[in-house]
Amino acid sequence: MTQDIGQAPVATPADFFRPGHTYSTTIFGGPFTVDFVGTHPATGERFAHGWVHYEHDDSWAPQVVTGLFDRFTDITKAGEDRWEKEATAGSVPDFFQPGHSYLYPQMQWKFRCDAVTSHPHTGKRVAVGYSGFGPGDWQTSDLSEGVWADGAWTDITAAGEVPA
Repeated sequence: MTQDIGQAPVATPADFFRPGHTYSTTIFGGPFTVDFVGTHPATGERFAHGWVHYEHDDSWAPQVVTGLFDRFTDITKAGEDRWEKEATAGSVPDFFQPGHSYLYPQMQWKFRCDAVTSHPHTGKRVAVGYSGFGPGDWQTSDLSEGVWADGAWTDITAAGEVPA
């Protein structure tokens, strides 16, 4: 199975997390539902991004997991795969777009959007990818609708400035 999350498809064999699947683990204190998998732009390390459901207070939190796959158990039941790729072709962007890179000019901060997901409880959108100020400075980032709303972001994809 392969999922396109922007720059390069990432294989998701049975030895790694699968988008749309839910896993149990004692690490987080609640189930972890995977939105997408990707690779770090500089190191190539695989990661899974998803949501942890803290059942004790019914809250949700975004989480990135880079390893420890052997400490998770896939508890997804047949027909419950929650991952679904959304097509946005032909629409005017009102949020970060997967496969695009952006510049926040006031700070010379770049953000490469690998995926857009929504919080499983509130439904608010979150853009997930990598941000940094220069080569070697890339870190995983999740940016909210509020970050987009200030209007300062410039799409630099067409200029060929999409960080690898």
